[in-house]
Amino acid sequence: MIPNTATVEAHIGIAEALKVFEWHKYAACRDYPSELFISQTTGKRDSKKALEICSGCNVQEECLENELRFPQTKDANYITAAGGKTRHRREILSRKRSKT
Repeated sequence: MIPNTATVEAHIGIAEALKVFEWHKYAACRDYPSELFISQTTGKRDSKKALEICSGCNVQEECLENELRFPQTKDANYITAAGGKTRHRREILSRKRSKT
């Protein structure tokens, strides 16, 4: 799942954004259609296959960090799996981070 370029660039600038995207060329999801990782619902049922792909990924930490820093939602669509975590689990992690 390719990170949202505009969102990242708006927060940290182009030079830093290029570093953020560097990990993606090693992501297990890069050869799968993005629709597999996007749902118009909360994504609970849709995330099973996406999480299977994430489970064998070598850049889970980078992906999770990117998604926590730059959460991607587009209208009513949700990223079902990123960094080996469901949307619900990422929201919990994000709330814990904001408390520290």
